[in-house]
Amino acid sequence: MLTYTLILLIALAVLIMISRFTGSRISDFDLNNHPDNPLPECPDSPNCSRATFVLPQEKEILLIKSREALQSMNAAKISFDADSLTIHAVFVIPVFRFRDDVHIALTEEDDNTLLHIRSGSRVGKSDLGVNRRRVKKFLTLINYQN
Repeated sequence: MLTYTLILLIALAVLIMISRFTGSRISDFDLNNHPDNPLPECPDSPNCSRATFVLPQEKEILLIKSREALQSMNAAKISFDADSLTIHAVFVIPVFRFRDDVHIALTEEDDNTLLHIRSGSRVGKSDLGVNRRRVKKFLTLINYQN
């Protein structure tokens, strides 16, 4: 038990030291955030990613693809609302059991669907880039093309 606790403390210390140098930021996507993004803004800490992507797909199809992508990413919980075109997913980080929230909202603009996404940690200052990588993986799974 003492060995396990010591290993856990050392791992936590290493994560804290590394977190000063890495983390998620919206600039990781090199995009301007859409002014009509309905999702809450990220805090001023590197533990959240928020962005809007334009996709030439019907919103209903994109909503289903989004839910399937989150399921394949092993979200612990997914709340899906077809009427409001929103999804909320919870991811549980292994070992430390931290919870991260992913919110998706779909809106229309011209002939395109705007996919608004926000992935953020509930606790901590840095996420070591977990939320940024989660959004990138999600985009790959829904076949987003720049």
